[in-house]
This record gives sequence, C-alpha cells and structure tokens, in this order.
Amino acid sequence: MDMKAQKTCFTISIFFALTMNSCAQDIPQPGTIDSYESCCGAEPVEFKTETAYVFVPNVFTPNGDGINDYFLPFINERVVEIVDYIIYTAEGDTVIFDRPTFDFNDKENYAWNGLRYDGSVYKGAFRYTMLAALKDGGLMKVEGRACRIVCGAGAAVFRAKPGCFFPTQVDANGRLDRALSNREDGCFR
Repeated sequence: MDMKAQKTCFTISIFFALTMNSCAQDIPQPGTIDSYESCCGAEPVEFKTETAYVFVPNVFTPNGDGINDYFLPFINERVVEIVDYIIYTAEGDTVIFDRPTFDFNDKENYAWNGLRYDGSVYKGAFRYTMLAALKDGGLMKVEGRACRIVCGAGAAVFRAKPGCFFPTQVDANGRLDRALSNREDGCFR
C-alpha cells in the first residue's frame, strides 16, 4: 500500500473511532445519573384499606451511616405481618432479594441493604412486591417501584428532586410525614 492510501486508511480509522466514542457517550451507561431518571414521584408510597396502612419509601441510601440504610415497609397496628417480600430488577425479570416473611425486630437480616445476592452493589430503580396480612384476615398486595441511591456526586440530583420519600420520613405511627427531613445532606454532596 502506498503512503497516500495508508494516510487515507489512518484518517478514516481515526474518524471512525472518534465517531463511535462520541456515540457511546450518548448512550446512558449503567451507574450514571440516567439510572435515577425514573426515581421518585411516579409510584404510590402509601397503601391503605379502611383501617390498614403501609408506607413504602421510594428511595434509600445504604451507605452504612445509619440513615436510610435499609429498604423496608412501615405498617400500622392493623397489619399483622408482611409476607412474600421480594425485590426485583427494574425490568422485573430477576429477583435480587427476598424473604418469605418480614421480622420488624430484625431489620438488618430482613430488610434489603441494597446488595445483590453475590454482594455487589445494586444501583438505580427496582421493583418490589409484598403481601400485608391484615388483622381482619384479609391480604393487601403492595407493589411498586423505588430506587437504591449510591451516595456521592451523582446523588446530588436528589437534594431537590420532588416526590422522593425516605425511611426517615416515617412518623411515630408508621405513617409518611412529608415535613420530616430525609437527613441525607452528607449523601448528596
């Protein structure tokens, strides 16, 4: 191949590589801010019958600081038990955590800490389902979407993102109190 043909091939190769790199940057990558796009505000967080009540936060930040570290439901006295507590990927095709029953006295072992079964960190939107067994003998299905937030620069969007409700925003009666702080200033830096 002559020198002119080599230069042409080299130029085309460089152009192609730069074009592909540019396009790759336009595709949302796992672990970027786009993984939080569907978080907050789109799904209910309060589930109730005439007497039973379940609050399920739609975001949590398991970083070991003791604030919003576990994803769990909050119930009133009309709910006897939570059963079939299952966490799925956002697509709903893979179970990433489950418990046949939920022990509110042992949340470290029954609530989800944001890790997959293999110990890797899960980030972004996920689905959940559970059944609330009621004192009157009935069952209430509770299901929705929520987000596992990884603290750091990418989490700053949650400082002002509307519709986000955290575990720390539950009152003494197990109900959502929108006026309570999420206490996550350290996470959203």
